[in-house]
Amino acid sequence: PDNGKGGYLRDWAKTAGQGGHFTWLPDWLRSLWHYEHEVYKFHVGLTDGHRYQSNAWSWMVDGRPVSYFYESPPPGSDGCPRATTGDCAREVLALGTPALWWAACAAL
Repeated sequence: PDNGKGGYLRDWAKTAGQGGHFTWLPDWLRSLWHYEHEVYKFHVGLTDGHRYQSNAWSWMVDGRPVSYFYESPPPGSDGCPRATTGDCAREVLALGTPALWWAACAAL
């Protein structure tokens, strides 16, 4: 839960009263580890695919951009011309430039 300080489970280590073997680590790092572990556990159990899923091998080259929004309004509505014979589409994508990313990594 968001405690109002800017992030989901950000203060988990403080508010959950967790002890254990890693109490010597800073709370923020233990909270981050807990969050990432919960995300991992959730995704390991997923088995259903979908039409727009991307395979891990394609991530490094941005083989399939991240689609934040997709809509296909019927002809004559929401800006799709009535005389359209095909489909209209609206989409918001996160498109990157892998060549630039890799060049930047090499420059570092």
